[in-house]
Order: sequence, then C-alpha cells, then structure tokens
Amino acid sequence: MKYAGIGSRQTPMHILKVFRELSAHLESIGYVGHTGGAEGADKAFHDGAPSTTQLWLPWDGYNGYHSDLPDPSERAERFAEKYHPNWKACKSGARKMHARNCNIALG
Repeated sequence: MKYAGIGSRQTPMHILKVFRELSAHLESIGYVGHTGGAEGADKAFHDGAPSTTQLWLPWDGYNGYHSDLPDPSERAERFAEKYHPNWKACKSGARKMHARNCNIALG
C-alpha cells in the first residue's frame, strides 16, 4: 500500500507536525510513502518515516537528498508535458520537477 506525501513548501508548522505523525502512523500499518524531497510538506512526510519513504527526486542531491530510485524518465517527462498548461515556458529544472511529481503520484 502506497501514498503520495505532497504539499506546499510553505505548509504551516502545526500542519507539518501532523504530516510527520501521519507518515509515522501509516508506516506502522504497512504503508510506503512517496515524496519528492522538497522543503515543507515533502520533508515532513519523509521525516516521519525515513526508513520506508521512497524519495523521487528530480536529480540526485536535490536538497541534499540521495535516492536509489532513478531520476525522472523521458516517459515521466512526456506525461508531465501532456498535462502542463505551458510546458514550453518551463526550464529544464522545472521540467524535471514536474516529471518527478508524476513518479510520486504514479510510482
């Protein structure tokens, strides 16, 4: 069983605490979290269950994280492009982050 641990980089502190507690609880009942290594919500979900949370990063070393999972594939990038309203305006880093989001949500 899996869940996507996502949210804002500006999530309020009291909500980050809830996310850490939630991810720890979900881990205790057998869930595996997927998150993306961003500050705020992603970090809180990872911090609550660091041994089982899968980090889908846009590139290795993003925000100091390392992951055994692959960087976003061309397939994930094509999927993100299909649904992004202005893909041509996105620089390479933004495209990798959107592709990473596809991996978080879909595995």
